Amino acid sequence: MYQAAMDKGLTLFAPNDDAFKAKDLPDLSKLTSADLVTLLQYHALPRYAPKASLKVAKGDIPTLASTGAGKYDLSVVSKGDDVSLDTGLDKSRVASTVLDDTPTVIHTVDSVLLPPELFGGAPSPAPAPGPVGDEPAEAPAPEASAPAPSPKAAGKKKKKAKSPSHSPPAPPADSPDMSPADAPSGDDADTADTKKNSATAVAESFAAAVASFALAVAPFL
Repeated sequence: MYQAAMDKGLTLFAPNDDAFKAKDLPDLSKLTSADLVTLLQYHALPRYAPKASLKVAKGDIPTLASTGAGKYDLSVVSKGDDVSLDTGLDKSRVASTVLDDTPTVIHTVDSVLLPPELFGGAPSPAPAPGPVGDEPAEAPAPEASAPAPSPKAAGKKKKKAKSPSHSPPAPPADSPDMSPADAPSGDDADTADTKKNSATAVAESFAAAVASFALAVAPFL
């Protein structure tokens, strides 16, 4: 699709290596093959747009992934010589121009362009784990209060009153909760490795795309 677009005009935004090491980059390994293709298309414009042209661009700009109704479009934010691309979720600065040979131009950008259509719900799962951990803590509290109101023999109530007195030591049971807290750290490490491998794979895809363009355009230079 990139090669077909080169005949009429193509602008490619290739994230640099640091873009794939960003801590806030979503886990790209969770994307389906179709979504990954859409993400790659989102990093290209179906027209020739050198940096000077981007500086004066106004309104939404359709990408190769655009389907109409403003979906998968980009907008440009210019300030002096600086040009940034706004996805609606993040902004990425156009760092440099790798290749500029009409009708093809390849720019490097400081971060991966994240279309809201694919990553609009990505930030929500992150805060979710916090409240989930709090909910189970509240669940045991109502259970402890339930036995107290239950009408039973006075002698039995006293025995149960002793059990709650032993419940304060239950906080030590929270100490095992501290060990699970250590467990997530291990999971976080695994997630970090998976994210790193995924980012590396996508980075290689972009690198391959840039290499393809360079080879395709070389005969005309």
